[in-house]
Amino acid sequence: MMVRAETEKSHGRRRAARLFGRERLRGGLARRAEAANRRGASGRELLDEAGIRLSGVVRAAAFLLLVLGGSCFALWLLGQPERTAVASHWIPMAPNTAFCFVLLGLSLLLLEQAWPARLCSVAVLLLTGLHLMEALGHWDLKVDDWLLQGPEGFLGRSPIGVMAVPTATGLFFVACGTLASTYRTARGGLRVAFGASSVSLGLALTFLLAYVYGAPLMYGSATVPMALVTAVGLALASLGVLGDAATRLRRERRGFLRAIRELNQDLASLADRNLDGLLLTDRAGQVLYANRSAEALLGSPLDADQLARLPLVPGPPGEVERDGKVLEVRCEVTAWRQQSALLICVRDVTARREAERELESRREQLLSAQKMEAVGRLAASVAHDFNNILTAILGYTDLLGQESNLSKMARLRLKEVARAAQKASEITRQLLTYSRHTACCEEVVDLNEVVRSAAGMMQQLMGDQVLLRRELSSEPVYVKADASRLEQVLVNLVLNARDASPEGSEVVVGVYHDGQHAGGLNCCFSVTDQGEGVLPELHEKIFEPFFSTKERGVGTGLGLAICRMVVEHLQGALRLSSAPGHGRTFTVALPPTADRPVANAVVDKAAGGRESILVVEDEEPLLRLLVAVLSRQGFRVHAAADPAQAEQLWRRHDDIQLLISDYNLAGVSGELLVQKLTRERQHVPAILMSGCLPPRSGDSLGWRFLQKPFSPEVFLGAVRQTLRSDCTG
Repeated sequence: MMVRAETEKSHGRRRAARLFGRERLRGGLARRAEAANRRGASGRELLDEAGIRLSGVVRAAAFLLLVLGGSCFALWLLGQPERTAVASHWIPMAPNTAFCFVLLGLSLLLLEQAWPARLCSVAVLLLTGLHLMEALGHWDLKVDDWLLQGPEGFLGRSPIGVMAVPTATGLFFVACGTLASTYRTARGGLRVAFGASSVSLGLALTFLLAYVYGAPLMYGSATVPMALVTAVGLALASLGVLGDAATRLRRERRGFLRAIRELNQDLASLADRNLDGLLLTDRAGQVLYANRSAEALLGSPLDADQLARLPLVPGPPGEVERDGKVLEVRCEVTAWRQQSALLICVRDVTARREAERELESRREQLLSAQKMEAVGRLAASVAHDFNNILTAILGYTDLLGQESNLSKMARLRLKEVARAAQKASEITRQLLTYSRHTACCEEVVDLNEVVRSAAGMMQQLMGDQVLLRRELSSEPVYVKADASRLEQVLVNLVLNARDASPEGSEVVVGVYHDGQHAGGLNCCFSVTDQGEGVLPELHEKIFEPFFSTKERGVGTGLGLAICRMVVEHLQGALRLSSAPGHGRTFTVALPPTADRPVANAVVDKAAGGRESILVVEDEEPLLRLLVAVLSRQGFRVHAAADPAQAEQLWRRHDDIQLLISDYNLAGVSGELLVQKLTRERQHVPAILMSGCLPPRSGDSLGWRFLQKPFSPEVFLGAVRQTLRSDCTG
C-alpha cells in the first residue's frame, strides 16, 4: 500500500511537471489577458464605427426619399411629369409612387417614434395594396386618380401615371419592413424587416440592371414598367430598412457583448472571492487564468515548483510552502471547454486537517475519560469491600494484642499482620485516589519530612542501576496537604524518572523555596533525571490519561495524570521542564501556609463510658468487631444489621446518645437513614463510616465522617471526641 501511494504521488508530480513547465508558465496569463483586452477594444471600436455609418445610411436614405418623392410629386403638380422619367423613352414615376416615397422617408425618419412611423407605413401598405388588388383583380378603383389627375397614355405597354405592379409590390414589401422596424423589442419584427427589405431590394436591383444594360425586363418587353427614379427610390428605401435592421443588430450585439463582459466580470469577481484557488490551463499546460486565492496559495507570479507539487491524482493531500509555512492542499481536476482545457481547484485543507486532528485528540481524551471512569468505578467498588475486610483485620488484630496471655512471638506476628493490613489499606487508598473516592486528610506537613518518609521506599524502587540523591532545604517548607497523597505523587515521579534514566545515571529529588512561581506557589519539590528528555509538543500531552512514551506493556499511562490531578486538588501546579537530550525536571509547586504542625491529642485508652450507642453495619464480622471494641470500653451498645432493625432499636431505646452507621448500607443510603432517625432527636450526634468518599464530606453533612479502614484506637478516639463535643456543645 505504501509503495502504491508513493508511485501515485510521484506519477502526479511528473504529470504536474509536464502540465506546468517553467517556460510555459512565464507570462502566459499576462499575454492572454493583454490579447483579450486588445481584441475587445478593437471589436468595440469597429462596432462603434459601423454603428455610426449605418445610422448615417438610414438618415441619408430617408432624406433622399423625401427629396426624391417630394420633387417628383411637385413636378406632377406643376404639369411636368415627363421630367420624372429622366429620358423621353423611359417611363416616368407615378404620383402615387412619389407620395409613397414621401411616406416611407417620413417613416424612416420617425422610426424611433413608433406610432407616426407606423401610420406612414400603414398608409403605404393600404395604397399599394389597393393598387395590387386593382391590377390583379381587374377592379376599376381608379386609385391613381385619388391624389392627382394626370395625363393618360402609354409608353410601350406601360400606362403613364399609373403605379405598376412591380412598383406596388416593391413598395408593399418596403412598407412591411418599415412597419416591422417600428417594433423595436420584437425579435420577429427584425426578421420581417430583413426579409421584406431584401425582397424589395432585389426587385429594385433587377430593374436597375435592366436600365444599366438596356435590356427591358430581361429582353421580355419593349419598355421597363418601373421608372428609373422609382427603382432608385425603392433601392434607397430598402437600404434604409436594412440599415436600420443592421443598426438594431449592432445594438443588440453591443448589449450582448456588454452583458457577456459584465457576466465575465461578475464571474471573475466571484472567482476572486472564492476561498479555493482556481487555475485554468490549456492542454499544453499554459495557465490561462488564476484567481487571487490561487496566487495567495502558490505565489504571484505563479511558481512552477509549487505547481509541480500539486497532488493532481486522488490520494493524500499535497504540501506547498507559502511565507515559510507548509500548507496542506487538495486538488480537483475537471475537463473544461469540451476537453480543450483543465480547471484545477486547489483547496487549502490545513485548518480542516488540524481540526480533524484536534477532533481525533478530543475523541481519544473522551475515550480515556471513559476508561478512567470505568477504572474508577471498579476501583471504588473493590476498595470499599477491601476496606471493610481490612477494618475487621485491623480491629481483631488489635483486640488479640490486648490479651494478656499472648507470647512475645505471637505479639510480634500480630504486629506483622497489622503492618500488612496497613500496607493493604494504602493500596486501597491509592485505588480510591485513582477514582477520586477517597477523603483528603489535609494537615500541615514539611516537604522535607515527606521526602525523608518516602526515602526508604524510593531507594528500594530505584534498585542498583540508578542512583538517588536528595537535596533538602535547610529550613522547613510547610504546606497544607495530605502527606500520603504528596508521598504518592513523589513516588510516581521518581518511578517515572527511573524508567527514563540510563544505567549509571542519577535522579535528584530536591525541596526548596522558589519565589518565581506565579500565584504564590513557592513551596516546591522537584524530581530531575538524566534521560533523553521530552519533545516540546509533548509537554502537555504527557499529562493526559493513558498517554505514555514508554514501550507497549510498560506502565499504564495514568501516573502523571493522577499526579497532576492530586496537585491541582491541593491548589498547586505540576510543571515539566525538558528539552530533547537534556533530561527532564518535574516540579510540584504548592502554596505556603502560615500554620504550623500541631501535636496529636493523646487519647485516654483506659477511659470508658456508660453512654448508649446504636451501631448500624450490614457486614456482620465488622459489626461484631465494633460491638466488641465499644463493649470493652464500657459503652452500652445496640447492634443493627440493617436499616429496619436500626429503626426498631431507635424507637425502642430513647436513651441512645450516639448513632454510628455505615454509609453504604444494603438497600438504602446510610446518610438517608441518619437523616430520618435524627429528625426525631436532633440532639443526637452521628458518625458515618465508609470505605469510599460519599458525595459530600462529613463536615457538610453535619456529622463526623470516618474513613475505612481504621484501627480500634482511631475508632474509639472518634467516638469519644464526638460525645465530648456534643456534651460541651
